[in-house]
Amino acid sequence: MNGRLPCRSRAAGLSLVELMVSLLVGLIVVLAATSLLLSVQRSHAVQDDLLRLDENARFALEVLARTVRHAGFAAPDDAAAPPASAAVLGIDAASLARNSEGIADPQPSGVNASDVLAIRHAASGPFAVPNCAGFRGTAAGEARASWSIFYVARDAEGEPQLYCKYEGEHGWNADAIVAGVEGFQVLYGIDGDGDGLPDRLLSAAALGPPDATAAWRQVVMIRIAMLLRGQSRGEATRVDEVHDLFGPAYGAEHASDDAGVRLSEAELSGQSGARMRRVVQATVYLRNAEAGRVR
Repeated sequence: MNGRLPCRSRAAGLSLVELMVSLLVGLIVVLAATSLLLSVQRSHAVQDDLLRLDENARFALEVLARTVRHAGFAAPDDAAAPPASAAVLGIDAASLARNSEGIADPQPSGVNASDVLAIRHAASGPFAVPNCAGFRGTAAGEARASWSIFYVARDAEGEPQLYCKYEGEHGWNADAIVAGVEGFQVLYGIDGDGDGLPDRLLSAAALGPPDATAAWRQVVMIRIAMLLRGQSRGEATRVDEVHDLFGPAYGAEHASDDAGVRLSEAELSGQSGARMRRVVQATVYLRNAEAGRVR
């Protein structure tokens, strides 16, 4: 031995500066991962909202179009007996009570001046047509006739919904068929010269009250427009946007005399918060002539 003490190795470790840098890098990685996760979640919510809007719009238009096409349909052996009412009736800027009879007791529309659309069709026997709720039944009024009535109202939570009103075995009732409908507007194509084609489009108010039977029997086509809103509040329509349910030209000309055809995003957002919204339209021709004869 040379008298020296054995040399001990230095303990390995991180300096305070190195530790702080490592923590900072780790924090940046965590924040980036969190930001990416939140972005993916928002994107998923938006896509889910778009999908729900598309499904609701498709279903609502399908039910409406199928019901309108059956307007005026009656059993062949009853075709010679003209019904007392027209096959199509409507009321502008109105709503209905769930259990009241038909459209006899309209109420002011509480959902953006939405309209009421009523369709008459066969209700009993082998030729019965399902009503808008999918039920077949015998109405208490006209023989072999029933009504499918569409209107918009708010549910107990304040959600605007498109309702289907019908007469069942135990009286009148209404079921919600599509949620998130903030606007429901209807125009009627009138055949004034008897060639089976619409000459002009009129609102229900311009066409006349539902008891103006002669005028309503000239309806050969119906144009429907709806404004639907999504559930998510993460992505919203621009606050300065205006929703023209029948297009800008009709909205500019008739916004003052046909309430509800032009709705501002600012006003809608003030009522229910910023949402994703979409306008959908459909044009449906009646298959059956008035008095129940097939064309």
